[in-house]
Amino acid sequence: MTTRSEKVQATRQKLIQVTDELINQRGFENISVADITQACGIAKGTFYNYFSKKEAIFAEISQAHFSQLDALITDIPADQTATQTLSHYLIEFMTIITTAGVTRARDWIRFVVIPSPAPNKWDFDAAKLRTLLKQLIAKKQLAETTPVEQLADFLVTYLYGLVFGWGMSDQVEPQSAIVTFCQLILPVILQPYLLA
Repeated sequence: MTTRSEKVQATRQKLIQVTDELINQRGFENISVADITQACGIAKGTFYNYFSKKEAIFAEISQAHFSQLDALITDIPADQTATQTLSHYLIEFMTIITTAGVTRARDWIRFVVIPSPAPNKWDFDAAKLRTLLKQLIAKKQLAETTPVEQLADFLVTYLYGLVFGWGMSDQVEPQSAIVTFCQLILPVILQPYLLA
């Protein structure tokens, strides 16, 4: 027999999974809370026991998609340089975006243009990069003088710029653009702070 907390967690996970599937099928703007609860087979009011609004579940789904990057922050291979570690992180970040597709990217753009109260997606992504940079400093691959805040903000700005560009024009290829950035620009940016 399952406990109440297990049922609560199962319902929450079902809401997240079904919403993610509906977003893939129809796009965020084209689904309602009623659509989500109907597809889950639960009462509409139950949704609000878990999420304050539709945008809140979208934010959680977004964070869940990016949670796979956590291992790249905590398990840095000893034989990788700081440039290689950051490149791998940035390329994986963009792979998650491009795998989801341009329609999902456009939904995400509409969602992040009007930021939610902190912590919002920007805060979430910048915090992850700050943590990674601090890990590289702790591993003595980057100097303690590395401007962690500014570098994290710059990298998030670049990533978001690629996503926005891709959402507006099929001329932008974010995956190849991030690889080029990591090969040509990232090493130059990191050079003054590299220790190993």
